[in-house]
Amino acid sequence: MPGRIHSTQWILAMAPEGRSPMKLTLRALLGRDDLRLRLVNGDAHTPLTWVHGIELLDPTPYLSGGELVLTTGQRLPAEHDECRAYVQRLAAHDVGALGFGVGVGHDTVPDAVALACVEFGLPLLVVPEPTPFVSIVRVGADYVAEAERRALRHTVEFQRRLTRVALRDGTEAVVSAARTFLERPVVVLTADGAAVGEGPVVDELFHLQAAGRLPRGRRVLSADDVEVHPLIGQAHEHGWLATASTPPLGPSERFALQHVVSCLSLLMETPQRLTQLRDDLGRALLHQLEEGRDSPGELTHFGLSPDTAFALVAYPTATARPDVWRAQAEQASAEANAIFRIDGDELVAVAPKPITVPGSHLGHAGLGGDAAGALERARSAARAARRRGVPVVDGEAALDVVLAQPAIERAVDAWAGPVLQRLSDDGSESLRVTVTAFLRHGGSFDATARELKVHRHTVSSRVRRAQEAMGLDLADPDVRALLWLALAR
Repeated sequence: MPGRIHSTQWILAMAPEGRSPMKLTLRALLGRDDLRLRLVNGDAHTPLTWVHGIELLDPTPYLSGGELVLTTGQRLPAEHDECRAYVQRLAAHDVGALGFGVGVGHDTVPDAVALACVEFGLPLLVVPEPTPFVSIVRVGADYVAEAERRALRHTVEFQRRLTRVALRDGTEAVVSAARTFLERPVVVLTADGAAVGEGPVVDELFHLQAAGRLPRGRRVLSADDVEVHPLIGQAHEHGWLATASTPPLGPSERFALQHVVSCLSLLMETPQRLTQLRDDLGRALLHQLEEGRDSPGELTHFGLSPDTAFALVAYPTATARPDVWRAQAEQASAEANAIFRIDGDELVAVAPKPITVPGSHLGHAGLGGDAAGALERARSAARAARRRGVPVVDGEAALDVVLAQPAIERAVDAWAGPVLQRLSDDGSESLRVTVTAFLRHGGSFDATARELKVHRHTVSSRVRRAQEAMGLDLADPDVRALLWLALAR
């Protein structure tokens, strides 16, 4: 869908490089002063999957790899070769590290064990006698539990954002988001033979199709280095999703993948043309409302109340990247269930409530049954926000909107024209700048001097000259109010 591809930027921030996972490592345990652990050899950044105390001479049948194995060595034989074989078994089973408790069976770590740890590259910790193994296990369990909670929260947020991407951008955007989040190839093959994605996984998918091995129903196929999920509709498969099966997916990643499969299945079941059609109708209605050629009552077809909805207009700030701003404007409008259009650097929308668009100067006004008037007030407010350099201006209270009324504008011009002309005839632009700042700060010489970065006496001198040129007394609040109305436009 043209103009929507940038919505996948929502997902990029959730890519691995944008995450800050809490991982259990030797360093995390060594950093706990209450445990008093000491690293004898190995890398302190070694990742761990768990902490497990076990005194068996061959504990590997009860280990899955990556653990910090804790032992007091009470069952270790005295023979050098047996100690070496013990460490070799742990290293061969991909154990993360060995924690040796001293003061119970051994006063120090046996030399044979220490030398074997160096030989086989197994990190070695010394656990002093006062430190119970259960304390180390508890710290490790807390780290693992927190890491799983963070992963789950991250996955839930991914699911929430992926759903919006699916609704707004379609199959290619979902595949791209899944590939970024899962850090592996993700490919979709539609029922009519079209592939979304590229690489070896595509070739394997076509090979399975040619061999008639694509899964049917709800069965997942694991073949060689890929796994294939059918994308099921109400009556039949709409296609298949394939992804690399190595390295194995973790629980949270598996959870995310299932949501990707669900989104794609629903997306293929409900033609995206319906979403495009709603957007097109919404843009057409906006044009009609702005020109006063359609009734605000038509908004009810989009779930919007003509009495309580808000008109919104936004412009990007000077520092906003156009493509990012457009994506953020679309995201905010879609999330608010608004009808909207973006023409160049202007967002125009009608939404159930005021919305926030990052990197924008935004104006809003309540519809109150008058869509054309509300949109015009919102536009005036947005321009005022851009001129003042502020994020949001309320179109119902903005001075600019009041001054935009023709009768008021004519009255202000009739009074202020001759006055400002006399100020210009003085020949010094600094006088007008100083008077404007002086009025903006409520007649404060000190605040005006700080803004203009000049001495207070300079401000006083300029104000006196301006008063003489205009023939006005700026101590009079009525004069200050009228002059501000003229200068604020």
